Amino acid sequence: MKTKLSLIPLLLILCACTTLDFNSQLSAAVRTNAAVRNAAADSLAVQEITKEEAQSVLKVTDEMRTFADAARIAADAGDIATAQGKLNLASSILLSLQKYLRGGKDGNRSSDQSTSRPAE
Repeated sequence: MKTKLSLIPLLLILCACTTLDFNSQLSAAVRTNAAVRNAAADSLAVQEITKEEAQSVLKVTDEMRTFADAARIAADAGDIATAQGKLNLASSILLSLQKYLRGGKDGNRSSDQSTSRPAE
């Protein structure tokens, strides 16, 4: 019985480390979400993307914030596996959006000057 009780502090430490790691990942995803929104606004301002594309990016970032919030709720409920899955999905989509905004649809916008659009 003493051995089982001595494992409790170790388990609490492991849970705390997992939560700390998850919280830092969640914070990074929220910061990335904000950065993607800012990048979309900047890209629209210099006419690298259309108004419709910018609106689509903002809609997706709204959905990714919802995923991040759902991940936090799952983590708070102790369901780390679900929380991590939601967070991984949101992070992956946000990274794809970042890549799109940096390089365009073909991933090579910066070297292709023919994609500029007239002002609306």
